[in-house]
Formats: sequence, C-alpha cells, structure tokens
Amino acid sequence: MARRIVGVDIGFNILRAAQVRFQRGDHLPIVEKLAERRLPPGVVEYGDVLDGPALVRELAEFWREAGFKSKHIALAASNLHVFAREMAVPVMSAQRIRESLPFMMEGILPVAPDQLYLDFYPVEQHVDETGQSYMGLAVAAERKSIDDMTKCVTDAGLRPMQVDFAPFALMRARGLASKQDEVCAYIDIGAGSSIVIIARGQVPLFVRIIPNGGNDIDDALVFNLKVTNDEAAKIKMDMKEKPKSGDDLHAWDLIQAASTDLLSAVKSTFDYFAQSHAKEPIPLTQVVLSGGGAHTPGITEAIAAISALPVEVDGNVSGVEWAHNLQKAKHKTSDMALAIGLALGRGQDGN
Repeated sequence: MARRIVGVDIGFNILRAAQVRFQRGDHLPIVEKLAERRLPPGVVEYGDVLDGPALVRELAEFWREAGFKSKHIALAASNLHVFAREMAVPVMSAQRIRESLPFMMEGILPVAPDQLYLDFYPVEQHVDETGQSYMGLAVAAERKSIDDMTKCVTDAGLRPMQVDFAPFALMRARGLASKQDEVCAYIDIGAGSSIVIIARGQVPLFVRIIPNGGNDIDDALVFNLKVTNDEAAKIKMDMKEKPKSGDDLHAWDLIQAASTDLLSAVKSTFDYFAQSHAKEPIPLTQVVLSGGGAHTPGITEAIAAISALPVEVDGNVSGVEWAHNLQKAKHKTSDMALAIGLALGRGQDGN
C-alpha cells in the first residue's frame, strides 16, 4: 500500500510543503504536490513562532487550499537555535550515546543540555591508545522552539511524525551521493539564514547555520532605494552582471555591501574547517550553491574568490520521480528542496 508523507518547511514568513508518495519495492518515491503560502509578518521569523494562534490558522487554511492527501508530516529543526558540533564519543549503542550526550556536551554549547533535544550522527570510527571511538556530529535543538512548532501543527490537525535537522534533509534531497569520492562544500542561501554543509559524498563532515541570507540584501535595497520588498527582489533577480553606471550601478553596490556579512561568515567557516583538520588536511574540491540567494548578483564570483575553488549553482532535486503535473516544474524546485528532503527522510525510515 502506498504511503504519503508531507514535508513542511516553515521558513521566514513562508510555508512550503511537498507531498511525497512511497511504494513498496525499488520504485523511486514520487513527488505528487508542491505548495507554498506567504505568512503575515510577525507570525514566524528565523524559525521562531511569534504568534502561535495565527500559525495554527494559517496551517489549517493552507492544508485545505492545497488539498494534501495526508496529515502525516515531517518538520525541520532549521532555526538559529540549532547547533552542530564535531565530537568524539566512545563506541557504544546509539541509545547509550543519546543517554550520554547531556553529560558529554555540558559546557560545550551556550544552552544547558536539559533545555535541548540532542542526537549524534556518527561519521567514522577511530582507534587510538584510548580505545575505539566514533567521530561525528552532535546535533542540538532548543526544546522550546521545537515544542512551540510541533504544538502549532498538532493544533492545526496535523500529525508530526519526525523533526529532522535541516542540513541532513537538504543533503537527502540534493542526492549528494553522486560525488562519493569528493569533499564538497554545499551552501544553501535562504531568506533569513544560510546552511553550509561540508560533505564527502553523502557523509556530512561539518555543518554550520549562518544567520545571514537573502533578506539582508532585500532590506538594504528597500531602505536605500525606497522600494517595496517585491520591487527589491525583482531588482536583485534582474541584475545579471555589474552595470556600468546610473541607478543600476548604485543598486549593485548596495547588493555587494549587504552580502559582506554572509561572505565573511562563509570564509570563517572554511577557515575553521581547515584549522580543525590541520593535522590531517581534508582538501575541498568544489562549492555548490543552492537556494533563492544563490542567484544574487556577484555571489558566485565572490565565493569563488574567498574559497579559491570552482563554484556552481545547482538547485535540482534528485532521487525522486515527479507526478505528471509537476514534470515541467521539476527543474525549478530549489526553494522546495528542504520540504522534499524532509518527506524523503520519514518515508525512507519505513515508518
């Protein structure tokens, strides 16, 4: 019997959802429906629920209008209250690792462990004079932010089946296994934040969430050019190369200035990764950009300059089939990648 899961990405003032159908056997999952809905200002920002009753109403109406056939959903822990840290833990069962994480992470994170949901993603196994250990990523999400979100979706009549770490969901949707022998940096530039994943094939080696995104640029254009948000987005997307003079050149300069914090954070991320692996260097081979901000004028060239690596923009989703009505749109789904990846994670669990 086919199973349907809806991945729900509750982003910066927007809802995005992808309904995915799974069948028995080796058939690829089918993306059946994609939908999005703008949220009024002040409902959700940077992953934090600011107005719970309003979000409940928006979710319920969104579900009715989109016509989803399932109320089973997978959510993302994607806001700025999510942390990932490299660490080593003794080799033991996954359950014992989870039970030990609050003690291991005491004092490592800016929030007390009893206020966090904790999990561990092993990357590789090491053996040294102290014995065997797993090197991997410890992931922590603030309980309050997750609980607020799950309460809203439950009150809207939906059934949250899983809360996933957004970078892992993005990796799942992008099909990074096609580059098994390469270590690449994947940068997804969203509206309110950006995600950096350094991975070998489909194995994440390092993850960082940066509190900068496309909204920084839109805000700069709105403030300085006295335009609306929609007009700012159009100015940014219509600009393919550096203008020679006039108002367009002024807009270009504003965009480059507003990108400074994001570029600085990306550079510091690369520097930190290199320094933390100084004894056994792990050279990167490429940077891949995705998300709405990947098309910001000048961003590709700037990241190529700070990383000294080739940079490509690739927002495609792989490892799925597409419903007939979505065939023409399947190469324009970069903004929906997180929602699709969330659904894939729950479906592939077999539950």
